[in-house]
Amino acid sequence: MKRIRTFIATALVASMTLSMAGCSLMGSKIGPKKLQSYSDDFGAEIYDDSDDFMDDLDDAVEKNDPDELKDGIFTIVKDDDIKDAMKKSALSTYTDDFYEKTINELAIFVRGEQDGYDSLSVIALSAVYDSKKDAEEAFEDMVDTLEDATKNDYYDTDCDTFEDGGIQYVLFTLESSFFNQNVGIYQDGNTILFIIGTGNPKKDIENGVDDVCEFFGVVPPSDL
Repeated sequence: MKRIRTFIATALVASMTLSMAGCSLMGSKIGPKKLQSYSDDFGAEIYDDSDDFMDDLDDAVEKNDPDELKDGIFTIVKDDDIKDAMKKSALSTYTDDFYEKTINELAIFVRGEQDGYDSLSVIALSAVYDSKKDAEEAFEDMVDTLEDATKNDYYDTDCDTFEDGGIQYVLFTLESSFFNQNVGIYQDGNTILFIIGTGNPKKDIENGVDDVCEFFGVVPPSDL
């Protein structure tokens, strides 16, 4: 009987270990691999070379031609390239305040469209930090940044923070007659997902951001 109990206990430990290892291998549900899956489903061009990605993105912005990004582009950036991507590229307008040196991997998806005076840009980034603590501290800084943005008297803004299913949320919206912005930032363990949509009209921005949120199974800013 003792041998049977020992066997059962060993089997249970082995089962739990495999289960935990499986979760680890899968990574966060808002991690870079998930964003790559979204990009694949969207039909985006996948760049193995992040320098080529940044060059093409900057070129489209310099020419003021969002339609060059209509099908979407995606890459994964590591090491020193992360700072260049978030602070020194066309992304910096939206991501400069969110850069942290503790990010060790960054997945980036970008799409854009232009139709007369109407425009749409959607940026989604999945950032993996050195630790859960680093991600939590970065998330708190992002909350402060977005809450400060609600003090702008020129726009109609809203912001909310909460936790759901183990994921920390901050949702932000900005609305005016000529410009709209929807932002969702989500923290799960050592991973943060940024989703930022800008442009006009409001409905297009909401649809663009909501599409990414639906894929990840997170609450969209349009729910504010």
